[in-house]
Amino acid sequence: MVANEDATPPAESFNKAERLFAEGLFSDALPIYENFLYSTPLNDESHVRMRLAACYLQQNDPDKALKIVIDTKGGDEKEKACLLAVLYRRLGNHQKALLTLEKLSACPDPAIKLQLGLNSFYLKNPAEAKRYFDSIPLDTSDPTNYWVAQLYLCRLQLAEWKKEAQVHLNNVKFQIPQNHPLHFEISYLEGLTALLQQNPQNAYTNFENSLRIKEPEKSALFTTPARVSAEREAPDETASDKGIAVAISEELDVSDGVFAAGRKLAGVVNKAEKCPWYCDALYQMAQCSLASDHFSVAEMHLKRGWAASNEERFSIALAKFYFTKARVLKDLEAYENGKEWASRLPEHQYDLLIFQAAASPSAEERTKYYQELTDLSQRSQPAYAQAWYAKAISEYEMNSADAVESFQQAYQLSQDKDPATAALALRGQVLAYYSQGNKSSFQQAWALLRRLKEPEELYYVGALLGLSLPTEIPLEQVLQFIEEGATTGIYAEKMIRALGIFYYNRGQFEESSQTWSRLIKMNAQSQYRCEALYWKGRCAENRKDFETMRTLFKEIYETEPETPFAAKAYFHSYSYQDYMQGNKKAIKHLQVMPESFHDHPLLIMAYYLLGLDYKKDRTNDNGRMIKSKNLTAAIDSFEKAETLFDTLSKQQAIPQEELSFYIQVCYRAKFERGQANLAIAQGAQGGKHDIYLSYAKGVFEEIRQDFHAPLPILSEHIFKMNPYPALLEETEFHLALLYLQDAKPAKAQEMFNHMLDHYREVGQTQSYYLSRVWSEKGKLARKGSEFQTALTSFQKAEVSCQQLGAEERLELWIQQSDCLKELGHYGEAMILLSKVVNDESISGLRVKAMLLRAELYQLQGKHELALKQLEAASKKGGIWGKQAKEKMDKDYGYPQ
Repeated sequence: MVANEDATPPAESFNKAERLFAEGLFSDALPIYENFLYSTPLNDESHVRMRLAACYLQQNDPDKALKIVIDTKGGDEKEKACLLAVLYRRLGNHQKALLTLEKLSACPDPAIKLQLGLNSFYLKNPAEAKRYFDSIPLDTSDPTNYWVAQLYLCRLQLAEWKKEAQVHLNNVKFQIPQNHPLHFEISYLEGLTALLQQNPQNAYTNFENSLRIKEPEKSALFTTPARVSAEREAPDETASDKGIAVAISEELDVSDGVFAAGRKLAGVVNKAEKCPWYCDALYQMAQCSLASDHFSVAEMHLKRGWAASNEERFSIALAKFYFTKARVLKDLEAYENGKEWASRLPEHQYDLLIFQAAASPSAEERTKYYQELTDLSQRSQPAYAQAWYAKAISEYEMNSADAVESFQQAYQLSQDKDPATAALALRGQVLAYYSQGNKSSFQQAWALLRRLKEPEELYYVGALLGLSLPTEIPLEQVLQFIEEGATTGIYAEKMIRALGIFYYNRGQFEESSQTWSRLIKMNAQSQYRCEALYWKGRCAENRKDFETMRTLFKEIYETEPETPFAAKAYFHSYSYQDYMQGNKKAIKHLQVMPESFHDHPLLIMAYYLLGLDYKKDRTNDNGRMIKSKNLTAAIDSFEKAETLFDTLSKQQAIPQEELSFYIQVCYRAKFERGQANLAIAQGAQGGKHDIYLSYAKGVFEEIRQDFHAPLPILSEHIFKMNPYPALLEETEFHLALLYLQDAKPAKAQEMFNHMLDHYREVGQTQSYYLSRVWSEKGKLARKGSEFQTALTSFQKAEVSCQQLGAEERLELWIQQSDCLKELGHYGEAMILLSKVVNDESISGLRVKAMLLRAELYQLQGKHELALKQLEAASKKGGIWGKQAKEKMDKDYGYPQ
C-alpha cells in the first residue's frame, strides 16, 4: 500500500495521475492510482481499477492486471471485456479470450474484430481468423486495425508457403508510414518471405531489422484506436477518455507483440525481447548465419534464443550447430559440446547421430556410425535417405569407391518423397564417378548426364563440371571433352565462353584471348560477342598492351553502346592509376562519360574520381604547376556521385552483387565532400571559415547518423562485412578533430571514448585510427597536466598499430618521454629519447630528440653532457638545429 500524499489535495493528485497516464508515464501514474484505490473513497472505482490494470500491463505484469479487472464491479462492460481478452491472450489463454469476447462478436468495432481474429489465429483456426480479418474495413482516420489485420492475412499465406504473400506484404508496407512501429513486424515477415525465396542473406537482414527495438522516450504522448469508438459514442471530454485501458493494451499488444496500433511511435515500444517473433527471428538468423559458416554469430543467436525460451528446437539446433562447427573447423571442443546437447534429446537421437557421424574426428568412428544409421533396421526412420546421403558425402571426401553406391541408395530412397535430396544425390553420383578417373566411371557419369533433356546440354554441364574441378579431372581431358561438344549452337558458345573465363581467372591471358577470338569466329552475331571483345581487351591490359585494349574497348562502346559491357569498356579504357595520377587524357575521358552513360553505376565511380582530381594541384615533371585544385568543383562532383547512387539504388538499377561496392563509393564521396569543405574552411577567415567548417561538420555528422541508425542498406551490405566499418571509423575521428578545432574538447573526448567503446565491442585491437585516438587522448591529458594518463594513452597508441609511419612512431616516443620527464622519471625519459636519436629513419625528429636530451641533462645538472648534445644537434641544421644553436647561445654564451 502506498502512503497518502497529505500535502496534495485528492482532486489535484488524481488529475496529476490522469495527466501522467495520458503522457504514457505509467510507472509514475501507477502509485498514485494505487493510493486512490486503497486509501481514498472513490466515486468511480471502476475507472481507477481499469487505469491501474492498464499500468500493470504496461509494467509487463498481466497476472496482476487480470486480477484487478476480474475484481472490478460496474463500469463499461465492453471495455472490460476487451481488456480481459487482451490479458488472456497475453497469458496464452486464447480460448478464454474468445469466450470473453463471444457476447461482443456482433459488435462492428474493428478492435474487437481484430481480437477475435488474433485469438482464432493462435488457436490454429485459419478460416475463422481470415473471416474476422477480412471483415475489418480500412478506416482512413485510424487505419491501424486494418493494417494489423492485413499483416495477419500475410501470416496465413506464409503458413501455406504461398509466394503471393510477398506481393500482399508489399502492398501493406507501402500504406504504412515509414516511422510506424509496425515496420518492425513487417521486417520479420519479410524475413520469412526471403526464406521462401531462398535468399538467406536478405532474410538475415530483415530478421535483424525486426529486432532493432529501443525503449521509448518516457515523455511521449500517444493516441489510440480503441478510443475512437468511445469518442464517437460520447464526444464530451469525460466520455472520450473511456476505453483508455483497452487502448494501452492495444498499443502494446494488438499485433500480439511489442508493437501495434498507435499513431505515435514513442510510447508503444518495448524491448526487443518482449516481441513474439523474438525467438523465431533469432532461430532463423542463426540458420542463415550457419549457411554462410558464420559460426560465432550463429552460436550467439541460438544461445540467446534458448536462454529466452528454453524451446526444444533451440536445443536441437545447438546440437546440430556444434556438430557442424566441429566438422568444418575440426574443433574437438565443439564436438564434445554437440554430444552434450544431443544427450539431452533422446527422442531425436537418430537425426542428431547423422550430424555427429559427419563431425566424428576419426574415420573409424564415422564408418561405425554410418553403418548404424543405414542398417535396414532403421529404414522406418524419416531421415533414412538423408543418412545414406551423409554417408555418401563422407565416403566421397575419403575418395572411397563406395560413394557411388551410397549416392545411388540416397537417390532411390528420396526420389519420390524428397526431390531436393534426390537431385543432390544424383549430382553427387556424377562427381563420385568422375573422381574415379577411369573410362568406365566416365561412361557411368555420362549415363547420368544423359538424363538431361538436350544432348548438347550434357556437354556443357560436363564442361562446367570439369572446369570447376581442375584438380579432380586433368585439364587435358576437359579440353578434349570441350572440343568434342563445341561444334555449333548455343551450348557450344557457352562452353567456349566458360573456357575463356576459366583461362582468364587462372591468369593465362594469351590462352584466354585466343579462346574469346574463337568464340567470335564461331558466330559473328553471337550474343556473347561484346563480352568476348571486352575480355580480349582485359587480356590485352594484363599483357600491358594498352593500345590494343583501347581499340577493342572503343569498338564496344561506339558500335554497341546499349550492351552491358559498353560502359565497362568505356570506363576501363584507362587504368585507375591513370585517373588517380591526373592523366590529362584519362580525366577528359571521364568528364565526357555522362554524355553516353548518364545512368550507369560506373558513372558514380567516375564522379568520385573526378572529385578527387579536382582536390589536387597538378604539376609537371619539372615541378611547374599545370592545374590548380578546385575545391568547389570537387564538392559538386562528389555530390553528383551521391545523387546518382541514390537515384540508381531507388530504381534498383545497381546489380545486387555490386551494391556493396557502390555503397562504399557513395559514402567515400560524401566523406571527401566533407574534407573538401574543411579544406576551404582552413584556407578562409571570418564568416566564410565558419560557414564551410559548419558544412564539413554537417557532412561528417550525417555519415555518422546513417551508420549508427543504421540504414537497412548499410546493415545488409556493410556491417556484415565489418561491424566497425573503416569509413565510419575515419569519419568519427575527423569529426572529433573538428570539435577540437572548434574549441570543444569535451565533445571531442566524448567522441574518442565512443570510438574506444566501439573497438572493444567488436574486439578490434589493431587499427591506425585506434592508435590516433589514443594519441589524441594523450595530448588532451597532457594539456590538462594529467601526465600519467597521458603516458598510458601514448603507450597504447604505440601498440595499437604495427604499421605506424616512422614520423608517427618517433613522435609517440617523444610524447612518452615528455610525460616521463614531467613525472620525474628522467632515466626512462632519456632511454626513449635515445631510441629516437638512434633510429635509422631519416627524420628531423631525431634532432628534436637530441635537443630534448640536452634539456633533460640540464634538469639533472649535467651541463657538460647537455652542451655536447646541443653542439651535435646544432650541426644537423633545420629548425631543430637552429633552436639548438639559439639555446647554446642563451644558456652557455655561445655566439650564434
